[in-house]
Amino acid sequence: MNSYTVLHNSSDQEYSEFLKEYLLQSSAQSNDPEINYEDGEMEAEWLTSIGYPELSKPFEQGLEVCNAELEPILTTLSKPHAQAIVQRVRVLNRTVRGRTKSRSKRKPDIRDVFRDFDVSKMNRVQGHVHGVQRQTH
Repeated sequence: MNSYTVLHNSSDQEYSEFLKEYLLQSSAQSNDPEINYEDGEMEAEWLTSIGYPELSKPFEQGLEVCNAELEPILTTLSKPHAQAIVQRVRVLNRTVRGRTKSRSKRKPDIRDVFRDFDVSKMNRVQGHVHGVQRQTH
């Protein structure tokens, strides 16, 4: 065999291996439903899955995780593990802060402002135009 044939067979084999792997990955992805996470949900799920659901509960309630809750857990972990948890908790806290800020900036809904407006009052108002009562014939 010449070097071209060896190179050609080698690249064919690599290509077929690549194609098999690609097809396996794409079929595996199509079998799994696609999961879309809101901000912070993936971090909360991660904390729960590694055994610290108490760190995701405040997030689920719209609260930040305070240092008093976090410190006892961090002291039992190695530095890399503690840093991974701190990173996720920061994301959760940042998400909670962002949600509360956006809530306070939101203008009130006009339907909420006039929700108690009585229809009978509206009928009385429509019967009077600029202080003069309409007369029907």
